[in-house]
Amino acid sequence: DVRFKGCKYVSEGMLQKVVAPIKGAMMTPVTTERMVEAVLRAYRAGGLSLAQIDTAYLDEATGDLTLELDEGIIRAIDVQGGERTQDPFILREFPLTTGDVFEIGKARRGLSNLGGTKLFEFVYLEITAADDRIRLTIRIKERPSQLVRFGMRADDERQLQGLLDIRDENFQGTGMELGFTIAGGPRNGDLTLEYKAQRLFESYVTFGVNAFHRSYDSYMYATPPQEQPNRWNRDRIGEYREIRYGFGVSFGSLLERLGNTSVDLLWQKVRLVNLDRLTTLDERYRLVLVRLSTVIDTKDSYPFPTAGVGLKFSYEFSLEGLGSEIGYNSLYLMYESYGSWGRHLTFHPKFTMGISDKTMPLAQQFRLGGR
Repeated sequence: DVRFKGCKYVSEGMLQKVVAPIKGAMMTPVTTERMVEAVLRAYRAGGLSLAQIDTAYLDEATGDLTLELDEGIIRAIDVQGGERTQDPFILREFPLTTGDVFEIGKARRGLSNLGGTKLFEFVYLEITAADDRIRLTIRIKERPSQLVRFGMRADDERQLQGLLDIRDENFQGTGMELGFTIAGGPRNGDLTLEYKAQRLFESYVTFGVNAFHRSYDSYMYATPPQEQPNRWNRDRIGEYREIRYGFGVSFGSLLERLGNTSVDLLWQKVRLVNLDRLTTLDERYRLVLVRLSTVIDTKDSYPFPTAGVGLKFSYEFSLEGLGSEIGYNSLYLMYESYGSWGRHLTFHPKFTMGISDKTMPLAQQFRLGGR
């Protein structure tokens, strides 16, 4: 007979099937080697890649062979290379802990989780075994996380605009993000303070909260009588300013490496103000919005992909029962793809569509051409 000790993660019944061919046979170096390989192969198939046979002994009186197994229990996990990032944040993203049996699938998922935070230039795992003690060392190299970004833009619609973004993408070494952005020019302005957490408590739900104040000037146009054939004219008949301020809360979840899905709650005060010849335009109201959205992104690089697709779908609604003074529903869909022709040419078609009911206020309406 063959007896097993220490088998917990692979059932003894499965191991008995593996060693069944040697029962009743003479022990030889060849049969022993085949048996050992078959047992370890069963563990490897289950992802337990550090399992080994610790001791084997034969009771000559009974003919019983006993195998004592070491399934690869992790005795310690260390983190090396972190300067700002706290070890508990690293270990929280790594699904293996001290006392667990090493599973290659979980180890790969842990490295993928850490790489997906975008906080590190590289992450890799070292495995050492000494005195029958398995030690894992997670080695990391951090990216710069305390950043100041500057930007400028000039065009004939909004003239010269500037941007200042101050951000800590690894706030207090916990993977949280805290940022302040100020942007704008003569005809628009944006102040945003935001906080993001890659995990809400111990769950896999992302969390974000932001407060904002924005203004945006827009021209109003009308179509005059067309005096010339084959020529279409438009007249600018006025200008108005859209002012809004409020806050938002967001909950989301990553979809492996494909994208994310999120739920946003937005509370905001909206006002439209006449700037030129639009004396009848004066709107003030409170909006409480719920937005459900999904983003799928398989593009191969950023900011200049050569292959892949992007998909964004959102459903947005505002109900008076939520505290909003105006209720409406809207759908938004964007699809884009990237395909390369040869080495130097990439084709990028993009399709965008928005649908809403007639109660949607002017400040929320879709703008042809976008901003």
